[in-house]
Amino acid sequence: MIRGALSARLNVHATQGNLNNQIGVPLTLLALPDDTDVAVIEVGTNAPGEIAWLRAITEPNIAVVTAIQEEHLEGFGDLVGVLAEEASLCDGVATVIIPAAEVELLREAMARVARTGCVVSVGLGDGTVAATAHGLHEDGRGWMDVNGTRVEVPLRGAHNLRNAMLALAVAAECGVAMEDAAQGIAGIDLGSVPAMRSSVVPLGSALLINDAYNANPGSAPLLINDAYDANPGSARAAITLLADVAGTRPRVIVLGTMRELGSAAERSHREIAEAALASGAGVVAGIGDFAAALGTVPHGATTVVTAPDVDELWPLLQPLLRPNAAILLKASRGVRLERLVPYLTDWSASPGVR
Repeated sequence: MIRGALSARLNVHATQGNLNNQIGVPLTLLALPDDTDVAVIEVGTNAPGEIAWLRAITEPNIAVVTAIQEEHLEGFGDLVGVLAEEASLCDGVATVIIPAAEVELLREAMARVARTGCVVSVGLGDGTVAATAHGLHEDGRGWMDVNGTRVEVPLRGAHNLRNAMLALAVAAECGVAMEDAAQGIAGIDLGSVPAMRSSVVPLGSALLINDAYNANPGSAPLLINDAYDANPGSARAAITLLADVAGTRPRVIVLGTMRELGSAAERSHREIAEAALASGAGVVAGIGDFAAALGTVPHGATTVVTAPDVDELWPLLQPLLRPNAAILLKASRGVRLERLVPYLTDWSASPGVR
C-alpha cells in the first residue's frame, strides 16, 4: 500500500514477499537499484531485540508501526512485551507514523522520539492525518475522503482503509501530493500482491482471496483464504471481514491453529472460537488447536465440525457447503490450511455447484 501511494511520483523499491527477517532485510537493501528514490522495507520479529537489530541495519527516516496485537507471545510473553519490541522501531527515527487508535503505542512512541523527532497519528476520523468520511462499496472495496480528496482503495475490508491512511501519511512526509498518492493507491496492481496476502485469483467457479476480501455478485462461492498468518487480532478482523463482504450468502469459517502464542494459546483459541460462533456463520470448522477450542464453547444454532487435520475435515465439511457460500480459511502459515483449496476447487467445479 505504501509503495502504491509513493509510486505515482517516486521510484520505489520495496520488500518482496515475506523477506522481512534478518536474512530478507539485508537482501532487500542489497537489491536497491541505483535510481531508487524511496526504499520501503518491511521488518518483522518473533523474538526480543530483532526489531532494534533490523532498525540499525535499515536506518529509517520514517518508521511506520501498524498495530500491537497478540502475536509471537512465545517470545514476548504478553502485549506489553509486543509493545516494547514494536516501539523499538521508533528509536532515533525522525518521523514515526502510528494509528491514532493505538493509544499505548502512541504514548510509547512519543516518549522515545520526544527529543529527536515527531509522531504522526493517522486514522479513520481521528489523528493528525484523518479521513473525514469512509466506507465500503458492495464488493468490499473501500473509499475515503481525506483533505478533500476521494481515495479509492482496491483492497477489500475496513482494515485496508486503515492501512491506506498510513500509506497516505508516508506519502505526505515524502512530499507526494494527496491527489497523486490517491491515484497511486487506486492503481495498485492486485496481481503483484504476494500469494495468500491480498491476491485475488480464480478458483474454478469460485474466487480465492488471499488475506483480503472479495465479493462476487454471482452465485459462485466466495473463498477468503487468509491462511498466511494468524493471531487473535488478525483472526477477529478476518471474521468481521467475512460478514462485511458475504452479504446474504451463507457463511462458512474454517480455522486452523494460531502458532507461537505460548501460554496464551488455549485462551486465545477459545476466544476466537467464541467470536466465530457469535458471528452469524452457519458453519464453523476447526483443525488443530481449534478442534479442542470449539469443543469447549456452546454452539447455539451454528453447525460445528472438527478434525485433526485437513484430509479428515473435508469429508465432514463438504456436505455442509452451499453453492453460494462465502468461505473463510484462517490459520497460521505453518498449518498449510490452503491444502483445502484443491478440495474446494473440485467441489466448486462439480455439476451441482457450477
